[in-house]
Amino acid sequence: MASTRGCAPSSSSRGAELFRDLSPEEIDRLALGLRYTPYSRAETLTRQGSEGHDLYFVHRGEVSVRVGADGAEREIAVLGPGTFFGERSLMTGEVRSATTVARGDVECYRLARADLEKVLQQRPELAEALAEILARRETELSAHRDTLSREARESRIASEKSRLVGKIRNFFGLKAAN
Repeated sequence: MASTRGCAPSSSSRGAELFRDLSPEEIDRLALGLRYTPYSRAETLTRQGSEGHDLYFVHRGEVSVRVGADGAEREIAVLGPGTFFGERSLMTGEVRSATTVARGDVECYRLARADLEKVLQQRPELAEALAEILARRETELSAHRDTLSREARESRIASEKSRLVGKIRNFFGLKAAN
């Protein structure tokens, strides 16, 4: 069984954005589910098009984010300590949108869907906050590609959030917030 060496990403971590609306007790509950997972240089962490069951937090090292199209793969980002990835697949059931590969030795903590689900079942309204973060991240990526104005970005975030909250609620079987 994997060890949970270390601790959950701290509130000073860039990854903490994902959990800003959770209580300390909810964060502690999630931290109990974290699994320490080391990777070696060039090892694949996730594969584009595959199902995603875990959210990854990079503790040490760097992870290359790669997207393949037309038989070619290109690096679109490099993630370092304090960052996270895999949230969209974990929260919506969508397949992985990118392949991630260790650029050197990497230490990650993984959070399984079942552990997040326990918290969401107790507080379904968290789906809205998580959807907003997902929508913001997705829109920021497309803003770089499409050079969107600030107003266009905000409009796209609102639209994407609405779509994603429905997917998250459906995927986890959550009732709509009052």
